[in-house]
Amino acid sequence: MGSRDDSSQRSETAKIFQSGSFSPAEVLSENEESHEGIVRTWWNRFLERPKLAGITGFLLITALSTSIAIPDSVTVYAPLSRSDIGRRAMMTVRAVRDFTFVPDEELMERERRDAASKVLAVYRYTPRAWLNLWKHNIRYAFRAMDDPVMSAASDENAYRRFTTLLGVSISQQDFRILRNAGFPRVKRALRILFDTVLRDRYLVPSLREFRKKHPKGIELVVIGPDGFPIERKAIRSNFERFLDLSMLEPIVATEVESRFSDEGSLSLSEEARSALAELFMALVQTYSSPRDGASPDAPVLGLVYDAAATRKRQKEAAARVKRSVHKYRRGEVIVKAGDVITLRTYKIYNAMLPPLETRGVRFFGYWFVVAAFFAVLGWFSLMKFGGRRGTVLDFYIMGLFFVSLLLIVRGGRELLFGLQHREPLLVAALLPLTSGGLLINVLMGTRLAVFFVLALSVLATWTLGSNVEVFLYLFTVGLAATGTASRIEHRFVVFRASMVLIVMGLLFLLAHFGIQGAASGFRDTMRLLMAVLIGAFMVGSLLSGALPLMEWMGGYLTDIKLLELMDTESELLQELKDKAPGTFNHSRRVGELAAFAAERVGANPKLVKVAGYYHDVGKMVRPEYFAENQTDGQPNPHESLSPSMSAKILRSHVRETRSLLTRGGLPGEVIDVAASHHGTTLMKFFYEKARAAAEEEYARALAAYEKVRADNKDAPKPKK
Repeated sequence: MGSRDDSSQRSETAKIFQSGSFSPAEVLSENEESHEGIVRTWWNRFLERPKLAGITGFLLITALSTSIAIPDSVTVYAPLSRSDIGRRAMMTVRAVRDFTFVPDEELMERERRDAASKVLAVYRYTPRAWLNLWKHNIRYAFRAMDDPVMSAASDENAYRRFTTLLGVSISQQDFRILRNAGFPRVKRALRILFDTVLRDRYLVPSLREFRKKHPKGIELVVIGPDGFPIERKAIRSNFERFLDLSMLEPIVATEVESRFSDEGSLSLSEEARSALAELFMALVQTYSSPRDGASPDAPVLGLVYDAAATRKRQKEAAARVKRSVHKYRRGEVIVKAGDVITLRTYKIYNAMLPPLETRGVRFFGYWFVVAAFFAVLGWFSLMKFGGRRGTVLDFYIMGLFFVSLLLIVRGGRELLFGLQHREPLLVAALLPLTSGGLLINVLMGTRLAVFFVLALSVLATWTLGSNVEVFLYLFTVGLAATGTASRIEHRFVVFRASMVLIVMGLLFLLAHFGIQGAASGFRDTMRLLMAVLIGAFMVGSLLSGALPLMEWMGGYLTDIKLLELMDTESELLQELKDKAPGTFNHSRRVGELAAFAAERVGANPKLVKVAGYYHDVGKMVRPEYFAENQTDGQPNPHESLSPSMSAKILRSHVRETRSLLTRGGLPGEVIDVAASHHGTTLMKFFYEKARAAAEEEYARALAAYEKVRADNKDAPKPKK
């Protein structure tokens, strides 16, 4: 029993002096500061359930891919509502399938009304209509004033006779002034005013209201002297010859002052000029439009609205609207971006879309095909081939990248097709996005890269609505670019992939032109060649921009990232250098030696070197307890500590290192090396020191015991 107890005690004692490898759970439980480094979010908890996360990601990615790649009639467009009528289209919409559109009665009635509303209002105009007024009214009024009887009549009687014949009303004072000035002179002056002010002018009551009422213009019918039309013309926007009746008075006043104020045969006094202007304005205002009860032949100085002719034109325009059946072909424009959505657009668009239940069934069918393709291809690629298998996070990042590239293909297709370049091979040459497999190869391994290229080639070809030629192009150039590198040691690797894209693209196009022969024109050939060159550099730029983003999202460690971490001027290494210079030099030597060994065995020397640089940064928390930081003559702090406490302090530097690296955002691979670089070996020095001390203590205790026992041997026995 004693020997078994001793060995058990030694085993428990040895556990105190284990070197110091820690699992993440152990670190979290032992050091509260580690909680700052690893934050458990809902996303982390979700990823910790791989089956749920995997199935959810698979369904989401396949559904999105199906929505982008399948024929547009299934999912891309939603039906329009009547509230959309009158709005402007956000994008150019093309027919997603062949269909026949037959207008219904509602649309026909609306288009008849629209056709009628577009008819210009008809107005009649009689040039020099004032001559008819002069002939029938003005001449008789002035002739009556020349009659001897009227000359002798009183002003009141003459006034009533004059205004009755003219058909207008002026003040008696103005009549007396005109009578005193001489009616023959006033008559000549009035004729001059009519001939100058109204010559070739279209008189309207208010030009502003006229423009507002007829924004599209009018149809003007010019009436000849015989009362029949002699000319028809449309006046759309040029209203320069229109005369606003409300603005006529100052024009007349200016004309009267300029013509009849000078000395001469027609000079008039200031009072006579004012009375003449009043008479002219009274005549124009009275005869500018048809008067109630007047005969059809009565003179009218302004434009006359012809309601009957306008209605006739509207009926003729509505009758010209016929029900026409239109057969739309897939790709034909339904509405252009920025155009107003009309009732016809609304009905054509909704007629293009199959019923919702039909689209749902078709979408499920297409999704099942895509999902089965992904499942079979993924199973074959991941289960049957060797190599590294991806994590759930890998699949999410790859899926997001896949869907993003597929969206770019869709956008390129819509753009080029909208520019009337309906050649899928041109889109594929301009957007060889299957070369994105290069990033998948670098970050996740070859097996996922091959799966990615093949799946994207199939779905992109489907998106472009093309044939096997485009699939072969995308798969060939994508696989060639993917195979250019499994590690990105420098940015030139992406440039090298672009060069491979150009070479493979040109070789493929050479074969394409050989097959097409004379069918390929010079312009088509040059367009495809330019697309290959532009596409290679565009994709190179895209991959260069996507690489750091994907590194950040997935926490991937690339050679470029390692080169950044190898900089000894980084904040963490500089802090180590300042606080623990011995540990800093030790870490550098370890990194250099480990990198040399890794290169010999085919491992990644950059990763090993970085891990060596950072593996002991936790020692700067208590640098004086580690030998490389102690100088000659400096007391060793472990001499005043118990072995178990010394072991605990030394072991804690692993935990401190992990905490510092986690807070510093270093990659998981480097942190894992730091957390396990001491393995599980025994801290033998402190173990032996503790055992020697324990044995010495045990010997002293045993001697004391024996002494007590001997002293008690001769002691008197107690009486019973």
